[in-house]
Formats: sequence, structure tokens, C-alpha cells
Amino acid sequence: GESILLDLGHKTHISNMVLMEDLTAGQKVAAFEITIKKGKGWETIYKGQTIGHKHIIPVNVETNAVRFSCTKAVGDSVKIREFAVY
Repeated sequence: GESILLDLGHKTHISNMVLMEDLTAGQKVAAFEITIKKGKGWETIYKGQTIGHKHIIPVNVETNAVRFSCTKAVGDSVKIREFAVY
């Protein structure tokens, strides 16, 4: 499925993650997960269902990379409008 990697360049504290799906052709994401770089591997910190217009995920993590992965979609052509961390 669709995957987006945010390389933050250095270890950064993250309090919130924001996902926005492009709903022009309807809602496509049916399941997704957020993983963070941890040592030499990845750790899942959130699993969700739909995103809709905007999905805000409160977290409390430190990492240098964050990855969004769509694990289940309705149809094809998943379009994420925004994936941001704060």
C-alpha cells in the first residue's frame, strides 16, 4: 500500500501527528499504521482505521524518522494530502 517516510534528520520530540486524506475521489484509507525509527528497526506506535478530512494523533515520542503506511484501502489510488509531525 501507500507509504510515506518523513526523515527528520535528527532525533526530534514529537507531540502530535496530523494526517489529511484527499477526499476528492472519496475516502480510500480503511486501515493504517504509524511507525517510528527505533535503533536499527521500526516500532509501531499507532494503528488506525479511516483518516477522513483530518486525523490528529497525540503522541509523546523521540525519533529521527516517522513512517505512514496504508495497510488496507478501498479501491486504489490512496492520496494523502498531508502527513506532518509537531
